[in-house]
Amino acid sequence: MMINQTLSKLTEMRLSSMEDEFIRQMELPAMSALPFEERFGLMVEAEWRHRYNAKIERLLKAAKLRCSSACLMEIAEDRENSGVMIITAQLPVLEWHEVFDDKTVADATLDRIVHGSYRIELRGPSRRARFNDTKISKKNSKSETSS
Repeated sequence: MMINQTLSKLTEMRLSSMEDEFIRQMELPAMSALPFEERFGLMVEAEWRHRYNAKIERLLKAAKLRCSSACLMEIAEDRENSGVMIITAQLPVLEWHEVFDDKTVADATLDRIVHGSYRIELRGPSRRARFNDTKISKKNSKSETSS
């Protein structure tokens, strides 16, 4: 009876992937050998993965791509003549080519991206690191004055 109530509550809370993983674990005898924390972690991972994939699908749909598989070449083709495309990356442009497995696809994709583009390269220390350092020093200052 308790299992049915748990499944009903998971459904009511819209945790369908967690519910599916719970059912899967109950059907596999080997799962009973795992500690509770690992089994629970697997259920949370299943729900997180489902929600993450749904988020990606929503974003792809909102991007109005011709197809749902979002490889960089398709994005570049879709956006090439239809408007503005902004790409930000932490990887230097000179290293982009190495990211692709197929060098022909790399050439075609990068040609579409680089052709007619304006490139702004930032130099110097990371602004994020500087921001975090400032945040930490402010926090330390507050704790010193309150002591």
